[in-house]
Amino acid sequence: TVEAYENGELAKLLENIPEEEHEL
Repeated sequence: TVEAYENGELAKLLENIPEEEHEL
């Protein structure tokens, strides 16, 4: 589903974001 796809993309983005930038 689109929702699942969006959740998967969000997960990838979060994983690619360094912890230092997680604050933003």
